[in-house]
Amino acid sequence: MHNNTVTPILPQDSAAHVAASGYRRIAHRQVNWWLVAGDGIGLSLAWLLSFGMLWLVEPEGWWLGIIGWWRELGGGRIVLFAALLAMALLGLGVRGHYSRRRPFSDEALDIFKVFLFVAVLDAVFAYLARWYFSRSWFISAWLLALVLVPMMRAGIKLALIRLRQWQRATVILGIGQNAREAAEALNGEPLMGLDVVAFFIPPGETAPAHTYEVKGKEIPILPLGDDPLETLENIGSPQLIVALEADSLLPHQQLLQKVTARHGDLSIIPPLRGLPLYGMEITHFFSHEVLMLTVRNNLARP
Repeated sequence: MHNNTVTPILPQDSAAHVAASGYRRIAHRQVNWWLVAGDGIGLSLAWLLSFGMLWLVEPEGWWLGIIGWWRELGGGRIVLFAALLAMALLGLGVRGHYSRRRPFSDEALDIFKVFLFVAVLDAVFAYLARWYFSRSWFISAWLLALVLVPMMRAGIKLALIRLRQWQRATVILGIGQNAREAAEALNGEPLMGLDVVAFFIPPGETAPAHTYEVKGKEIPILPLGDDPLETLENIGSPQLIVALEADSLLPHQQLLQKVTARHGDLSIIPPLRGLPLYGMEITHFFSHEVLMLTVRNNLARP
């Protein structure tokens, strides 16, 4: 007779498995200064290359115009460039680009929004100061920035991944379909650097197998143990993704409250399969533990 019983694995076995992943421990919300430097270099390079674009418009004598521009406005524009650069980096930092892990598409959209705001400030200041304003330079500079900054950031992340300085060991709490879809989603965004190394079995549930296969990778299913916080601490406090099924949220409410209060690196993927999530707006009710998701009907918007 075939036996489907899964042999239990002790918590120390899970610690050994995750510790063997070889990823260095990264503090919660730690700022990655390589990304900050890359964005600064990308934006500065876009501004410098935009001067070269003037050669295409005026191949003869363009350098004389640049020399004249530099003598008249060079110092002031350098100060303005520095201020705009600091403002752009600060805006991206406030939106969590240097300390949180986000999909690349979300980061690209944020970069567009921040650069659009900073570009408008650049144009308004130049207009109010009555400075010489080249529309061709302005457009080429910010279009180049929208291309070079994401490319520079992706290149830096790929380099850090190769050096094993960007990946974070990630464990998923849950063994249902929501957990497997969460692992597949994270696996599909390699630039986020969240490498799923284990699934944890919620207390009172039984694992259907020893491992789950996610895009050709065998990921072990391990017990959470009697003390979840101690288990997470023993394996180096990895990124924890809570991806329980809808019928498991209420029974494990105390567990979630305990882990949320004391484990900083935690994300929750709610079971919302079948809902139109793109463009959904989130509303927080701070006086109650209620989160409202508003679905936008884009087809009905003018």
